[in-house]
Amino acid sequence: MVLIFLILMMLIDAVAIRNVTLDEKMTANSRDQQLAFQAVEKGLRHCEIVAQKTRSRRSQAIRRSRSPT
Repeated sequence: MVLIFLILMMLIDAVAIRNVTLDEKMTANSRDQQLAFQAVEKGLRHCEIVAQKTRSRRSQAIRRSRSPT
């Protein structure tokens, strides 16, 4: 009877450990996904700033070339 109880406890422990491991993997994947998303957003913000600066410089250059001197 004790042997059956020990085997049952080992099986329950094995399932619990498997579930904890799976939860940790899911949490790590979620964190990695969030970090990747934040990195992409940062890259897009950088590109937007560069595009705005370039557009501003071009419009200033066009205004200067059109204005009579």
